[in-house]
Amino acid sequence: MDDISFEAAIDMRARDMLDACIRCGKCVEACPTRQPAGIAEADPVTVITGIIRSGEAPEASRQWAAVRP
Repeated sequence: MDDISFEAAIDMRARDMLDACIRCGKCVEACPTRQPAGIAEADPVTVITGIIRSGEAPEASRQWAAVRP
């Protein structure tokens, strides 16, 4: 078994999740931070697509990524 740091393990899991994401928006719909982020009315598919893709993201995506529960 390879010993890897906690940070490396989390990074690998995050990359796996991003690779598997089909951008359906269900994670955004279920997330309890939508209201605190001020994006409760934002389209979930648009929000997650903005998180996943690189480059310029919509404001709702940036707000969702920045919220602290």
